[in-house]
Amino acid sequence: MLATKISYWNEIFLICEKLGIDCQEIADIVALDPRIGKYGSVHGKAFGGKCLPKDLKAFIHFAERHLNPKLLKAADEINEGMKEKYGVRE
Repeated sequence: MLATKISYWNEIFLICEKLGIDCQEIADIVALDPRIGKYGSVHGKAFGGKCLPKDLKAFIHFAERHLNPKLLKAADEINEGMKEKYGVRE
């Protein structure tokens, strides 16, 4: 879930960057909704560490035996793109 949320916010970050919008302002406004909150709204770098990227890839591999996990694959693809362009948040 966290990997998907971070990738979602990184996609919003890329859109904001193209449009010249301050993504942090958008994140702050969206976080006012208590159902969403601020947790995981980090943006601007890929998620890293020893577990999160590895666990996401492992879960994708597991899920592929049963269905096409499009959302999980998209989260991984967004993260890989962010890693190449902006680096990794540890």
